[in-house]
Amino acid sequence: MSVLLAGTKVAHVSLFGGLSGQEIAAIYALARPMEYPAGAEVVSEGEDGGTFHLIISGEAHRVIGGQVQATLEAGDHFGAVSLLDGGPRTASIVATTPMMKTCAISRLDFARLLEQNASIARKLLSTLAALVRELRAGESQGYSGRETPTPSG
Repeated sequence: MSVLLAGTKVAHVSLFGGLSGQEIAAIYALARPMEYPAGAEVVSEGEDGGTFHLIISGEAHRVIGGQVQATLEAGDHFGAVSLLDGGPRTASIVATTPMMKTCAISRLDFARLLEQNASIARKLLSTLAALVRELRAGESQGYSGRETPTPSG
């Protein structure tokens, strides 16, 4: 799988939004290609996280509590927070097409990169701070940031 191909899709990953092209290339140099047949559970709700996936081709369902919540397709990703904390997965991801392909980045490899490149770490902290501010602003306006706010009145 081409790192260049994966790098072109990284614009969809808000966590990496503040990084330069060279920094994104450094992250995707860590990526390894993965393939999953239809029906394969890529990650399981509740299990410890540790891998970020960017879908290169195919589709998958995001399943929470046994219910399909969303369909993910090429360009979508899951596990970004797992790169940072390794906490429990909030959803299962199940491949739905004959051969879903992802590029996967492990938390361990990502942590090593951050230790070696303080610039990436600083920019990620800034991006996270901005996301927290957005969430707080949404909460203070009475909505979660996931739905479109409705005008008062």
